[in-house]
Amino acid sequence: MFVYGSFQHFTDVFDHLPRGRSEELYIPQHLHAQYDELVPALCNGFPDIFPPELYTWEKFLWACELWYSNSMKIMYSDGKLRTCLIPLAGFLNHSLHPHIMHYGKVDPSTNSLKFCLSRPCRSGVECCLSYGNFSSSHFITFYGFLPQGNNPYDVIPLGNIISLFLSIHTYLNSQVTSLAEFNGSLH
Repeated sequence: MFVYGSFQHFTDVFDHLPRGRSEELYIPQHLHAQYDELVPALCNGFPDIFPPELYTWEKFLWACELWYSNSMKIMYSDGKLRTCLIPLAGFLNHSLHPHIMHYGKVDPSTNSLKFCLSRPCRSGVECCLSYGNFSSSHFITFYGFLPQGNNPYDVIPLGNIISLFLSIHTYLNSQVTSLAEFNGSLH
């Protein structure tokens, strides 16, 4: 399911978004701004390498979905944290009670990727990781699923509810005032 991209690591994107509004509304704008800044310059400057017919908005969205939904942070042996695509790790599902809480690490002695477990995982049991501390509305919007169980990160945006309540209150007061004026004109 593609809903403006299935983003695994939102932090990079969300750090640059206005707060106080639903970030879901800003993702398409943010991605379009990136596309508009990058792709035409590459296609115009290097048409042999970046032919415009291959670098469309739809293909850019597909690439963003692939990157954001499958990339993960990996700690390399030099101590640097890098974002990488790890095809096999893409099979790890999210859980509110994951076995893996943090990024993987490259073990220099075996030159292999290892994930530290935050709790035991018995043989034959699915090993899950955390996609992040997000609300259920965030998961359904960006990942296309709802976490199983009670999500402790669910939130209700009171600012929106309060604004709605105030708008309704103002409207009802205007109607009561209009009705009172109407009734007064009848007498």
